[in-house]
Amino acid sequence: RGEEIEGNVDVVRRIIGPCAEGKSAMTRMILRGLTAWALQGGKQDGDGYSQSQVRRLQSSVRSLMMGAIECGIVDYSNRVLPPLIDHGPPARNVRSPGRAVVMGMISRCQQRRDAKGRRDELALWLMFANALRVGEVCSVEFPNGVDLDNGTIWVRPKGHHDREEIELPKTTMAALDAYLTERGDEPGALFVSMDHRRCGKPEAITTEGMRHVVDDLGQQVGAYVRPHKLRHAGITEITRLTNANDLWVSILSRHRVYRGRDRMWQRYQDDPIYTMREAASIVQIGRPWRHPTER
Repeated sequence: RGEEIEGNVDVVRRIIGPCAEGKSAMTRMILRGLTAWALQGGKQDGDGYSQSQVRRLQSSVRSLMMGAIECGIVDYSNRVLPPLIDHGPPARNVRSPGRAVVMGMISRCQQRRDAKGRRDELALWLMFANALRVGEVCSVEFPNGVDLDNGTIWVRPKGHHDREEIELPKTTMAALDAYLTERGDEPGALFVSMDHRRCGKPEAITTEGMRHVVDDLGQQVGAYVRPHKLRHAGITEITRLTNANDLWVSILSRHRVYRGRDRMWQRYQDDPIYTMREAASIVQIGRPWRHPTER
């Protein structure tokens, strides 16, 4: 036991040293980074460990930390270590992230104030407020797929070849304008890799690349988030704000809804009051919808 602790004393000092100096946030960041590394690519072949393996790793690290303190190898009088080490990695079969998690991810993007931050903020709004799939977000072309005058974009829906027009709310339009200012007017995919762009080779960001972007932002706010979870979060949000109105859910998810006894399917476009822009605004603002006659 003692030999094991002494062999890892440098690792223990690196982890809890900042905490001993009053910088507990840095210790949390180190522990969170350890969890993220183990989940994403801890093995020698580049694959991540399973959740049970990551929990065992966290347990071993915690045991070393406490053992080093008890043996006096590391001078640390405060026994209250950051609680993150006591918890396993976030479960992969978790429910959709709440509004607070999504807003936290968007806030991280806004704090960057650079091209990548503006790109990621726009992508998050599209996947959350407009409930778009990651493939649909990456399918937007510029300039043919962007209509700034009407505030719409054109996406390629899942399983279809014809592009579909999506109406954007005001906040998403503002994010789009800010991103285009940073991106430039090069024709091609709307969402490009900023690393390649700096090298003079603007390339479209792939769906897998966008998944990594969402996963990284989720890790920064301490949550496991995938693109489809953002879509589900948007649909859940409009369900809550409209008292589970099936019509509004069909607008945001772009699914048909059964209406009436005559077994007719009605699309939301049949009523001009109910639009995708209105539905996305409900999710974006986070307030219940009011009929135009009541405003």
